[in-house]
Amino acid sequence: MVEIGEGPNGKNEIYHILYDGTIEDEVQYAAMGGQAEEISRFLKEHYRPGMSLAEVVQLGVRALTVTQNKALTERDLEVAVLDRNRERRKFRRISSEELREILGQG
Repeated sequence: MVEIGEGPNGKNEIYHILYDGTIEDEVQYAAMGGQAEEISRFLKEHYRPGMSLAEVVQLGVRALTVTQNKALTERDLEVAVLDRNRERRKFRRISSEELREILGQG
């Protein structure tokens, strides 16, 4: 779960709610699902603050590739970014065309 702060300097929060109801605060990134621990380890080793959108998406794909043991394309992925300036939903989906370009497949 993500909470987006109000205004340009608003504080964002990332929470991971576990199956037993425990809530954990996450910093910078979060991984959820069956391979979450492996993905988190990979992100911890490779993530750095200030990465561009393209770098972050590529890192996420690399993290998933390590756990999937296969190459992933834009057809395998659904990617969105948080956007505090949007009215209702505070995220926008990355289009297939933009994702192909980010992944160097376009």
